[in-house]
Amino acid sequence: MRSTLAGALACLVRVTGASPAIPLVAPLALAGCAKGNHYAVRPADACAQLAASELPLMVFGSMASATEAVRHGNDTVIWRVFNDADDEMIRLAAHVAPDGEGSRIWTEVLPPAGAYHRRVEQGMDKVPSVVAFYRTVAEEQVASAMTGRDFNMAAITPAMMGATLAISRQIQQDAMHAASDAQARRPEPAPDSEDYAPADEGPDTSYGEPMDGSDS
Repeated sequence: MRSTLAGALACLVRVTGASPAIPLVAPLALAGCAKGNHYAVRPADACAQLAASELPLMVFGSMASATEAVRHGNDTVIWRVFNDADDEMIRLAAHVAPDGEGSRIWTEVLPPAGAYHRRVEQGMDKVPSVVAFYRTVAEEQVASAMTGRDFNMAAITPAMMGATLAISRQIQQDAMHAASDAQARRPEPAPDSEDYAPADEGPDTSYGEPMDGSDS
């Protein structure tokens, strides 16, 4: 499981060849706003509970070394995930809005600030099932924090399986692209090389002609 979770984060970081990204974070945010979940907790208290919660490091595998929850304004909590070099790898956000006597909370997945921003942004556009997995992680983090229970790994397992399949397909595509690029960069052998093969100049029409060049 740990290698799979590390692979999900690595997949977002290493994906190349994506078209200029129209970030997925906007539609994810809109979808979350339309749905979300209601909690019988006032928005100010909900934000405080979320900010005090610790995102389980293990859900990001071996690439991640630390997580940090920070308040962004009065209605958003962002969990930042870091690697050993203290670079941000990804962000998960929870947005809180008044809903009757309680709060409605929805989540989104965001690219990190810093060196990995563009690469992860492109990866999110390329592998949406991995984004969906991290969205599920964020939703479970909110649910566990708001109800005072432990993070439930079983709740994220179906999404993790979908991400695993996507990672496998992406690895195959990366390997095919790498092989194609390597073939394209391979230099043509020199004429005096053992690997040199001259172009086909057609059939040998001299077969059967007299050795002395006469017609009789």
